[in-house]
Amino acid sequence: MGVAVRRETRMRASDFMAWVSTRPDEERWELIEGFCYLMAPQSERHQRSVTNLLRHIDLLAERRGYRAVPGLALLSPTMDDYAPVPDIVLRCGPAFPDGYARDPILVAEVLSPSTISNDRGRKTAFFRSIESLRTFLIVYQDEPRIEVWRRGNDDAWIK
Repeated sequence: MGVAVRRETRMRASDFMAWVSTRPDEERWELIEGFCYLMAPQSERHQRSVTNLLRHIDLLAERRGYRAVPGLALLSPTMDDYAPVPDIVLRCGPAFPDGYARDPILVAEVLSPSTISNDRGRKTAFFRSIESLRTFLIVYQDEPRIEVWRRGNDDAWIK
């Protein structure tokens, strides 16, 4: 799990983006409920799961004019105290110069034992708040299991 940076007040996404731009490139940060978290290095097993999934999703996505990208942070106008970094983001349109996607179509999160409660809880609620998101994948790295969540026509999420 990442380390929280102690601050007296919670950050908004715009403040976080300005602050994190001053940090070294090798540091990866997320904004969760207004607090900054330094992300720990991923295990080899986690990285391998992400690589395999990314390769397959990107192959299918390119045929439709989309692209799968690892390591993009996400923003949502409805939750301004979040800027999480899911493992894979599928999107189309021009690339964002700042590394923050606002229009994902699919998000995949590979669960890590140390972050499973956040990934399945608060982050999931954030991902579902993004209007453009149609599909959300929760991938288990310690068992052959993928949960697929899809947004239905009535905006309800179906598992």
